[in-house]
Amino acid sequence: MTISAVALTSEQSIRLRAKGVIDSKQLTLSRVRELAILIKQLATACQTVTIARRRFNEFLIEIRSECKSLNDMLAWGHSKAIAEAYDELRAKMPSPFRTRVVIDEFDRIKTEKRLNRIWALPGVTVEQRPLAEEETPVASAGIVARDAREEWIDMEGQKLGIDLRKLSAVDAVNLPHFSSIAKTSFLKPGPTS
Repeated sequence: MTISAVALTSEQSIRLRAKGVIDSKQLTLSRVRELAILIKQLATACQTVTIARRRFNEFLIEIRSECKSLNDMLAWGHSKAIAEAYDELRAKMPSPFRTRVVIDEFDRIKTEKRLNRIWALPGVTVEQRPLAEEETPVASAGIVARDAREEWIDMEGQKLGIDLRKLSAVDAVNLPHFSSIAKTSFLKPGPTS
């Protein structure tokens, strides 16, 4: 799981939109890579939180034992990425400054609870809404997060000598180290030979 937060000025947003920044789901992997590089170069702040598969599996067991869901993990990741981007922004901007945080709405109550400390920061307003990818900073964050995920898949695949994009779920669960490459709670182990 990868989650990114990107802070942009109005001018940076206009420039990135003109370069083709849109919802990452509408872009090819090669275009995502190109735009991610550009976004990281231009953004005032850019932070990514990656929860690797093994930690994801452990974290999911922990939150389920607390009667929580995947949305709690997602809200935690958003809170962490936003807090790190805010710290980066604060180091670059003269105080006091104002910033608006826009989040794609996925679970308003859990996100509000997790972002409680973000709302308490001076000069910060937070807005959750559906289709937030229409905002250039949100679309940029999606691109950076998708690029980080794809980069992890490439690196892990090289390390294991496996093309993870071609690996079926059955093949994955039969690997001795499948918990390090797959979200195990979503896969059912198959029969072993």
